Amino acid sequence: MDFDEFFRSERDALIRLCWLLTLDRDAAADVAQEAMTRAWSSWDQLSSEGSNPAAWVRVVATNLARSRWRRLSRAARLDPTARPEPQRYPVSDPELLGALDSLAPRQREAIVLRYWADLKLEDCADAMGVSVGSVKRHLVRARGRLGELIDSSAIEELTL
Repeated sequence: MDFDEFFRSERDALIRLCWLLTLDRDAAADVAQEAMTRAWSSWDQLSSEGSNPAAWVRVVATNLARSRWRRLSRAARLDPTARPEPQRYPVSDPELLGALDSLAPRQREAIVLRYWADLKLEDCADAMGVSVGSVKRHLVRARGRLGELIDSSAIEELTL
């Protein structure tokens, strides 16, 4: 597969993943673009036999989103009034967005990778750079928190 074909096949899923990780349209586009740019620059290695470029791009995008969370967190600690309001995609259930936004970043990451990216626990662990047990712990806590905040049927709305 060449890079153009890979890009066309993975672009939409990657943008959705990034949006769910960041809950910000502009940040999602930036993260997805940067992940794809890095894939393009490493395409010779990624396109070799036995490699999984889609998994590689998800890991890069997850790491970029995590770095963004850290930057925003540091900025908010330094000046709580300076945090910009994210521009969000329109969805019919703002309660669901609020619930996802209330999760700790690692919990949201685990939920998004497991349920919306439909990854196996092992693949989630690889993308997050943690053990399978840590993924399970984040999932249990996230599901518990979401269960406190919203009706379980609302979660289905984000299965894009």
